[in-house]
Amino acid sequence: MSAQGADGAGTADRSARPDEARKMVAMNAWLDDVCAQLGVERDLVGEVTPPMLRLIGEVAHGPSRPGAPLTAFVVGLAAARAGGTDPSAAVTDRVDAVRALVARWAERQDDASPGGTAAGTSPAAAPGDRR
Repeated sequence: MSAQGADGAGTADRSARPDEARKMVAMNAWLDDVCAQLGVERDLVGEVTPPMLRLIGEVAHGPSRPGAPLTAFVVGLAAARAGGTDPSAAVTDRVDAVRALVARWAERQDDASPGGTAAGTSPAAAPGDRR
């Protein structure tokens, strides 16, 4: 497993992925414009980009590829609803909570046996349980 850089991408030799730098430049240019359009502090988005990219990757390669972008939305929504004086910490706290959920999903899938949790079912909580 490669180490993570500040941009959320691996720090391995980028010559193996020559277009990775271009993708990051395009992402940052896009996010500059999105933040300007929506009146969001670009510095805040920059602070939370690495943990969000890691989370999105973990969800996409674990519980649900199509659920990854919506998971990012839910994390942002939950952080905004939490309020507080440190929005970066609010996002990071929720990222940590969802990463723990991803790990529980992986453990349950690994432990699945006849009569155990079936693939595609939620191992987290019963309906209405808001952990």
